[in-house]
This record gives sequence, C-alpha cells and structure tokens, in this order.
Amino acid sequence: MSKLLGGSKRYRILGWVFCNGGGYTTKGQTIYQCDSFEDALNRLRVIHEENLECTYFTIERGEWL
Repeated sequence: MSKLLGGSKRYRILGWVFCNGGGYTTKGQTIYQCDSFEDALNRLRVIHEENLECTYFTIERGEWL
C-alpha cells in the first residue's frame, strides 16, 4: 500500500494492430513509459509516426519495470 501512496505508478503506451479475424491485438510490448500522463500524451504523435502499423494506442497506468 505504501508503494501506491508513494507515486510509484507509471504510464505506458501500447500499440494495437488490426487482425484479419476482425479484432485487435497488441504489439506485445510497451512502446513508451513515463511518469506523467501529460508526457505520455506529448509523445503519442511521435510514437504514432514511428509505429504506422498500429491502428490505435492506449495509455495505461500501473507498475512496470
């Protein structure tokens, strides 16, 4: 619990690609990780240009290495 109160949660951006079966699947890796939501939003445009195969992106908050 003290970890959560200490602000150890981070944000990560995942890229998703469209599958032939009609759904989406993640690229299977974190594209970018940072400490603030604003930083994640600011990097999203650059990340999109570097990962053109991704149809959409999600920003998740949690604890990752």
